[in-house]
Amino acid sequence: MGLSKAVSAALGIIPWIYLIFAVLYAATRSSFIICRFDPFIGIFRMGGDAGMVAFGGLLLVASAFTGRPFCRFLCPYGALLSLFSRFSIWRISITPSCISCELCHNACPVAAIRPPYENKVKERRRDGVKRLLAYFVFLPVMALAGALAGRMASHSLSTANKDIRLYRQVTQNEINPRDIQPVDVEVFFSQGGTIDELEARAAKIGTEFKAYSTVAGALIGLVVAITLINLSVKRTRKTYEIDHTACVACGRCFGYCPQNIKNDMSKKRQHNSSGSWEID
Repeated sequence: MGLSKAVSAALGIIPWIYLIFAVLYAATRSSFIICRFDPFIGIFRMGGDAGMVAFGGLLLVASAFTGRPFCRFLCPYGALLSLFSRFSIWRISITPSCISCELCHNACPVAAIRPPYENKVKERRRDGVKRLLAYFVFLPVMALAGALAGRMASHSLSTANKDIRLYRQVTQNEINPRDIQPVDVEVFFSQGGTIDELEARAAKIGTEFKAYSTVAGALIGLVVAITLINLSVKRTRKTYEIDHTACVACGRCFGYCPQNIKNDMSKKRQHNSSGSWEID
């Protein structure tokens, strides 16, 4: 089942957000969410959170209808691979003798082969310059909006840190004392901890969260802005082209390309005629 370009682009934002939050929580020594929210760890370990195991099962079922949904739309490592694939030295390419049969395009499980496209909406040079300038304005605006949103959310995001949670439990217990204290609060006081020390640690972590959350929000804003810009850009393609950020180098297109098969058979006949080896 092929997904539209808009749907694929929207889902492609998720692994970047996942990666940014993973770095945020790792930098603040709060949590390692890469493994915590991996839907396949529970399956491999034959246990774990039932919800994550069920989600992993749904992803496996979805793999029968669309190629590699976890790698493309959830995995942070997949996001990094798509980024560095833009600068790879050795790339898969469409055969120069392409006959536009569409077999490779239809066989690609991740929709990484773009078909020829005639952009019929021609714009004047002045309009193109204006649109480009609008993009340059749009990017910093989205980054700034994301940074402000991240900074505002830093207080809520900081609850992932155990010291922040403990400090809020301790202060809440001081305001409304309970006969039975929470386990974490009881352990804290039993180990000789003081509220002043805990408050200092929490203040330092809160400051770190404000800074890191601001940067994380700005990056998310940039990711969203770049995705929207890529969706709005339409250029003419005269031949089939491979989107190397989406390609997973599975080689399936090679097996479907009649020109590639023809060239392979020609090479085999040449080897056979030279007597170097025989074809069964």
